Amino acid sequence: MFLKHILRQLAEKHITEKLLESPAFHRMAARTHEKVEELTEKGGEIAQQLKETEAAKRASDFGEAFKEHLDREIKKLK
Repeated sequence: MFLKHILRQLAEKHITEKLLESPAFHRMAARTHEKVEELTEKGGEIAQQLKETEAAKRASDFGEAFKEHLDREIKKLK
């Protein structure tokens, strides 16, 4: 068990050092970072559009329900 732990740490250290030395890994990491930033921005824009659409629908639904209620109340008064 102790030996597994030491071997795993040595392997992780070796792999990490090799990745840090690799220009290809750095390019891949930079491209991945750019894509994540781009997708995060697009996702935020889409989420905002959805919020605006849902808010407009709720406002429209409320307006229609309020108008119907007023119409019913006016008919009661007549």
